[in-house]
Amino acid sequence: MKTTALYAGSFDPLTYGHTWVIQTASKIFDKIIVAVATNPNKKYSFTKKERVQMIKDTYRFRSDIEVVSMPNVFLVKFARSLKCKFLIRGVRNFSDYEYEKTMNDVNHSMSGGIITTVVLYPPQNKSFISSSFVKGLIGLDGWRDAVKGYVPDEVFHKYIDKKYKGEIK
Repeated sequence: MKTTALYAGSFDPLTYGHTWVIQTASKIFDKIIVAVATNPNKKYSFTKKERVQMIKDTYRFRSDIEVVSMPNVFLVKFARSLKCKFLIRGVRNFSDYEYEKTMNDVNHSMSGGIITTVVLYPPQNKSFISSSFVKGLIGLDGWRDAVKGYVPDEVFHKYIDKKYKGEIK
């Protein structure tokens, strides 16, 4: 039986922390569905369509990784619609752990106990990378060299395009 896991997030932008989680999860599960969501409390650098496309471009040669746009529904409801019983979460630090523990309890309850959350802890050299961290580097002198070390090429080139067009300062 093939197992599928769902990894949801806003991915603004996709970072090497995210790619580590995706690649590690793909060693455990037969298929990974990466679901790009929108959090109304966040300000985005990229549209949802751009975020989906950057992740698709990053994994264009991987048939075991599917990228989808997630509708504005509860994660467990979306997982059930995909017949997916596993959620993947990456935890970098204690505050992530506390949040994900609470979400695990809520998701488990809302799913009637059929959804299992699998938590992955990135190695130390990836544990500090977050989308917010990367966005904080943009615009500072030397930002291109700094950002290039934390995001896939597909994301880096999209930032360069936006900078060139004046969409980011």
